[in-house]
Amino acid sequence: MPNFISVSEETVDDWKEFIRAAVKLTDIHRGLLDSYVLDFFTQDLWSQINPKWTSVLSKLTPVDLASFLSCDAALSLNSVWPLSLLSLRTAVFTYSLPRKSVLSLNKLTTYLSTHRPVETASHVPSQDKRKFHVLDTNQRVKDKPDHQNTVHSQISSGKTELCSNAERGSPDFLPQDWNPGELNRLGPLKNCSEVNFLPQKVVDVKSDEKKDDAKKDNIVKEPCYDDTVQITHFDTKKTLEKSQFDASPIQQVEIAWGDTASELSAAAGQHKLLQHVFRRHLKPKKQHEVARLALVAGKVCRLAGLAMAVDVGAGQGHLSRLLAYGHSIRVVCLEAEDEFIAGARKFDKQLEAAVEKMKRCQINLPPLPAAPCHTVCHLHPDTSPEIFTQVVCDAWGSDGAFDGCGLVGLHTCGDLGPTILRLFTHTPICQALVSVGCCYMKLTNDESDQTSCPGYPMSQYLKCLPGHTLSYAAREVACHAIEMYASRLKEGADNLKVHCYRACLEEVIVKYWPHHHHAGLRSVNKAHLMDFPTYAVAAVSRLQDVKLPKDDLTSGPTMQKLSRWMQVVVYYSLRLLLAPVVETVILLDRLIFLYENGVDGLLFPAFDPQLSPRNHVLVAVKPNKKA
Repeated sequence: MPNFISVSEETVDDWKEFIRAAVKLTDIHRGLLDSYVLDFFTQDLWSQINPKWTSVLSKLTPVDLASFLSCDAALSLNSVWPLSLLSLRTAVFTYSLPRKSVLSLNKLTTYLSTHRPVETASHVPSQDKRKFHVLDTNQRVKDKPDHQNTVHSQISSGKTELCSNAERGSPDFLPQDWNPGELNRLGPLKNCSEVNFLPQKVVDVKSDEKKDDAKKDNIVKEPCYDDTVQITHFDTKKTLEKSQFDASPIQQVEIAWGDTASELSAAAGQHKLLQHVFRRHLKPKKQHEVARLALVAGKVCRLAGLAMAVDVGAGQGHLSRLLAYGHSIRVVCLEAEDEFIAGARKFDKQLEAAVEKMKRCQINLPPLPAAPCHTVCHLHPDTSPEIFTQVVCDAWGSDGAFDGCGLVGLHTCGDLGPTILRLFTHTPICQALVSVGCCYMKLTNDESDQTSCPGYPMSQYLKCLPGHTLSYAAREVACHAIEMYASRLKEGADNLKVHCYRACLEEVIVKYWPHHHHAGLRSVNKAHLMDFPTYAVAAVSRLQDVKLPKDDLTSGPTMQKLSRWMQVVVYYSLRLLLAPVVETVILLDRLIFLYENGVDGLLFPAFDPQLSPRNHVLVAVKPNKKA
């Protein structure tokens, strides 16, 4: 299956058939998906599995079970496996979206240039109203009269087409007065393999003579990732000279898109290509997500010719901060929580203060791009396009005169993701979409919830498919991290005994306090290192009317159940095996919804699933009416 999934007129029938088969697969195994592991003993779930399956699965080691969950791992067939179990595993991998993060954004650029071609340079957003032009890559740019450095975009082909240049990660539109000659000598800047700024003199690395020239001019070559063009830039060690710069001191126009190992340091897990001002307050997982989604959203806004991005559910503004200050994209942040907005503004000021300190040591730095605009906004599934437009225009702080905006959402919880999609399709000012969903269990359902705008299903096609309903339990398991769990199995399953602990405790709770069935208990750290009675007492500490009988915690039947902990792990793994199929159904439903509303969307895994399990990015752009 391709990593980039697009539903268009040419492919819609194939993807409808694909989702139909995926829905049928989830419907067949509804018993597994609708169950809860904590009911393992109260409902005797092990007895409900095919006996031929349990006879094989009960013999697996944790490492074997990890291979069972991994699509790229071979099974250790020491015994005869039931064909039905092997068929289930094959079907799951067949009808699941690819989860390994893509190594290049070339196909995204192709999608953007195909679905929203930019006619003229006037479509490119610019804060200072400078003229933009496309550089002819067949000709060397001549020196200006004042000998100011100009930019030369180097591509491997001899063509001057817009998409050929963009696909290789270099900017298609550059200001005539752009002066990047000293850009990478700035102390705060990192050496990025896709910085996208070239000095006037382009070095051909195949020529030894020109290599010598490059050394004289203090120009260095850095390795590139995947199939992107190698970028030549100045050595950051060279002393800063007094000259005028035309770029932000913390500009991050392009961050190298490779694998996680190339991004995060081995020691502390910090993002090696992000400025320190953007790493503050962020754990490595969030750094990884923010860096990559900002790169995607920035590319979408630039190539779609949009002046502004609207970050919905912006939280404390980490993504917006990088888009605004690092990618020079005007950003409006919509957030429902006042506390988060206050935090976002505080962090914005901290970044600006840090840049002011840089100016004390570095001469003639230009002003920062415009700060994000933070606005309190409560979006609901039935929010009208008119109200949303008014909110955006008010936040923009002008007469609302802009060609359009892009909607951005990083891990939009529950119905917020579908709400963004509906606003995108029905709101004229919304011209682009970059969305990553999460918390599928919080989606409203067309059958169980009385709502005219359910979070699932969204498309008319899926609503008509028999068996499309997904229970809360099924949508909840789709949010689990199958890659992380497989890694934990490879380390040994002892640390997963907590599943069995919770199932045993549920039996005791239901026996004496049935009204606490499926109650939310306290999370207990390092539970696998405790004995069961210690864990149980800690877990129910928030239930004031529950005092566990000690005899039930240490009785013979309880000890016998605790010895079956590996069976609980196997049952959990069977449910987890189906999780990617459930997520596939939910995400393809959104793609088909966009198609039904006249927009061809693009879906691809952008994050490393080991760091960020909800890693699929949905991108969509409306056709450019001017093209």
